[in-house]
Amino acid sequence: MGDKITLIGSVLGYDENRYTFPICPALVYLKVKVKKKVFDIFSERDMKSLKEEHPEIYQIIEEHSYAFKPELVENLEAKFTLKDVPVGQWDYIIAAYVDTRSYDITEKFGNNGFDENKEISSEQLNSTPLIENIIIPVKDVWYKEQLAKPKTDDPKRTMFIPGETL
Repeated sequence: MGDKITLIGSVLGYDENRYTFPICPALVYLKVKVKKKVFDIFSERDMKSLKEEHPEIYQIIEEHSYAFKPELVENLEAKFTLKDVPVGQWDYIIAAYVDTRSYDITEKFGNNGFDENKEISSEQLNSTPLIENIIIPVKDVWYKEQLAKPKTDDPKRTMFIPGETL
């Protein structure tokens, strides 16, 4: 096993072809990708498979369970920081649960910190102690509720005229 890394990013909403607002609350966590198979830390079945197929990686995750503890993101900027994440010969996919669905950096508008919407490779993880600007994209179905309502006043009367009495 190599060193440890810190991963910093945000959970951002998107609609059509643009980002909308930070999304919170969200539960941010890591998925492990070994060769071409992804293991979801929240899935008992996946963890059992990881233990059977790659016991050495499973052991590292068990030993560093504090680094794999999901982070509840409740701040208005929807920022997260995952610290002391162990680095080895596997990749990571950063994901977030919002409502009842999981989203991750490999989806449209995702960013792994290297301007790609794919997993963070072991080579990238081993090249630096800090990866920033990670974006977990979430399809924003709430943003229209946040937009300002159109003005409904008389459009002809929008301003007080000096000298006029009310």
